[in-house]
Amino acid sequence: MGAPDGGKSRSSAARNAANQEATMAQYKHDNYLRCHPNPIFDALFVPGTLAPHAGIYRCECCGREIAWDMKKPLPGAGHHEHISPDYDIYWRLTVRATV
Repeated sequence: MGAPDGGKSRSSAARNAANQEATMAQYKHDNYLRCHPNPIFDALFVPGTLAPHAGIYRCECCGREIAWDMKKPLPGAGHHEHISPDYDIYWRLTVRATV
């Protein structure tokens, strides 16, 4: 599910500038992760959407990352404090867990 039209989503450059001090998922052993061109990593999900995969999701509004279960509704604004409440919340799958 993509971002709905009319939302206050920010451009990638604006998000990156606002989140320049936000941390990213880290790992030590590169044999446990691999880059994959799956378009699921490009999708943005609104709060309440059932997570299509278990894994790490990143809030596009503030950069916070969460570990989330598949088919569990993604959290809304009350889940954590945001840098700015003026932007809509979207979640992006950054690391997909495999079974």
